[in-house]
Amino acid sequence: MDISEEMYRLNYKIMLVGDGEKITGVLTEEDILKAILKFGY
Repeated sequence: MDISEEMYRLNYKIMLVGDGEKITGVLTEEDILKAILKFGY
């Protein structure tokens, strides 16, 4: 089981960040919402 499946099973909404071959980070729904509130998008 990879990290995205594991997070999904924990009921997190995530988006993997990378170039398709190498994952460089993970954005959670909470990260995205915090950015929206901080920067006002």
